[in-house]
Amino acid sequence: MLPELTTEKEKLKNTVLARRLFEYLEKENKELFKYLYDKGELKEFVLYRSNAAHDEYISAFSDGMYSPDEVANQQLFIGIENSYFEYIESLVKDNFYKYFKKIEKKPSAKYNEIISNLVFDCMEVFYEYISCSYIDVMDSLDRELITALDKIINIKN
Repeated sequence: MLPELTTEKEKLKNTVLARRLFEYLEKENKELFKYLYDKGELKEFVLYRSNAAHDEYISAFSDGMYSPDEVANQQLFIGIENSYFEYIESLVKDNFYKYFKKIEKKPSAKYNEIISNLVFDCMEVFYEYISCSYIDVMDSLDRELITALDKIINIKN
């Protein structure tokens, strides 16, 4: 359920965008949702991100752009376009194949737990890039995540 999002500094401008972002995080990017919640930053993240998307929508609409909704969605989901779980799973499979084959043999609940733990262990790296479009930072993000995963996997083995 969407929490009250107005703060002393800023008022929520668009409930629909805020709800869309909140539900996306809650359902599709649970790791980021939990991370922001645990840091006490979930409310501010949803508020500021949805307000920025609203402002982009208004600007695009005023400028007569073809699809202001796409502009708003781009702002709303920048840096969180992909599921972190699927992203880490793919990096492990592509870069640590022996380790991936080892954990892939485990029951699905244990496999999901291992990948989820890797995601949480890498959350600081994701957080550094949260305001950037994945397309703009994918190479440097991949490098940093692979370095972090290498350390984590070597410790666990």
